[in-house]
Amino acid sequence: MPKYLIDVNLPYYFSLWNTLDYIHQNDILNTSPDTDFKDRLEAIE
Repeated sequence: MPKYLIDVNLPYYFSLWNTLDYIHQNDILNTSPDTDFKDRLEAIE
């Protein structure tokens, strides 16, 4: 399980966080469904 989250503004490919201790925010954003968030946006509009 990752211990550290790498911010989306930092480079994705970087040798320092190329281990299982780190997860890049893009990995979370690209794998998690945002259906709840989309539903909230539609309710606001």
